[in-house]
Amino acid sequence: MAVSLGTFASLVLAGEFPHDTAMRGVSIKASLLLAFCAFCWGTNVTLGRAVHVEVPPIGLSFWRWVIACLVLSAFTWKAVVREWPAIRRAWKQLCLLALAGMAAFHTSLYLAVNYTTAINAALILSVSPVIVPILSWLLHGEGLSGRFTVGLIVSLIGVGVVITRLDPAVIGGLELNLGDFFMLGAAFFWSLYTVLLRRKPEALSAPVFLTTLTAIASAMILPLYVMESVTMRTMPLSW
Repeated sequence: MAVSLGTFASLVLAGEFPHDTAMRGVSIKASLLLAFCAFCWGTNVTLGRAVHVEVPPIGLSFWRWVIACLVLSAFTWKAVVREWPAIRRAWKQLCLLALAGMAAFHTSLYLAVNYTTAINAALILSVSPVIVPILSWLLHGEGLSGRFTVGLIVSLIGVGVVITRLDPAVIGGLELNLGDFFMLGAAFFWSLYTVLLRRKPEALSAPVFLTTLTAIASAMILPLYVMESVTMRTMPLSW
């Protein structure tokens, strides 16, 4: 329910409701892709929680992006070489996007599921449609129109209903733990990435853009991964 309401709110905020037949098909495809993204996010949270005892959170985040980078590079390395001048020109924007959308978001998420349940993490992440328009207003000066307001209200109501089940006993017993705060941070970083995505360098193709972000994110997480391995937990090398 929270995911459905969150998707609905995102469509309201983005103004994706079609007004003609030609655009309706495009909107349906976009909605299906958004639903698939929500499925992937949910699976990511669930798997992160399932392996939290065996796999350290920062190690999981680091190797996730290293493996993704290696797999993507096998197909995109020629394009990366060709578009390298554009990558160099846009390195600041790319670093900011990699930090918000990959390094900070996923590391915060995996830290969160060490302390809170996958359900709680997913519910907290569903507040992202509320944060996105606020950040858009702060960073880009976009006004909170009627659609924005409706999206905010729908998201807040959906999250509140799912979390509390409209049960006074549940409301009275609500408690936030460390994982919930990490998850709030993850929701903020993902929302920031969503807003900053409009700054994607136009000269970069989508595969090169994604490959570059995974490489930068891996480099950003590496020092934390080394620190975690030395002072806390090592990454298990087993199947």
